[in-house]
Amino acid sequence: MAEPKTQATTKSAAAFFATIKDGQKRQDAETVAAMMANVTGAPPVMWGTNMVGFGSFQYKGSSGPERSWPRLALSPRAQNLTIYLMAGFEDLGPLLKKLGPHQTGKSCLYVKRLSELDPGVLRAMLEKAAQAPLGLERSAGSGSDPKVVKKKAAATRAPAKGKAATKKKAAPKKAAAKKAEPKMAAPKKAAAKKKAAPKKR
Repeated sequence: MAEPKTQATTKSAAAFFATIKDGQKRQDAETVAAMMANVTGAPPVMWGTNMVGFGSFQYKGSSGPERSWPRLALSPRAQNLTIYLMAGFEDLGPLLKKLGPHQTGKSCLYVKRLSELDPGVLRAMLEKAAQAPLGLERSAGSGSDPKVVKKKAAATRAPAKGKAATKKKAAPKKAAAKKAEPKMAAPKKAAAKKKAAPKKR
């Protein structure tokens, strides 16, 4: 299996920020980076050539070894500042409404200017995203692998179907036996009555 293109490197995040030509964008990136470092307690790590990540979690796809990915990250781009919240936005709806102008992707928050956002709301979002269980942490928290649970449930239901089928098949045999008894007994009684009649006369 091919290695993912974006991996953690030993390059300096500070040196990367220094290469950002737009002064406002550079300041916004450094401000968000400081927030992420504060809520995760982790130092900035360069992932690939233009993404700065904080903290990490382990995940595993359908095949292949376990891999690491940043819990929170940011990437200054030409059109916007992209903030990565790997936990997604499912539980962040109320906060998003108070945040200010933005757009979202699956796990990306796109903003133009940090000055247009509510910094308290942004920090609250980062805190929730930093604490959310991700990747293998979710399986560990549930106590079992969802795929294994489904297989066990299917195995538990299988014997019940077998018993039901056995009862259905057995029922016709009992009914057939009850119908057969009177048919065999009837001719014997009729023959006995005919033979006994001449002796009384």
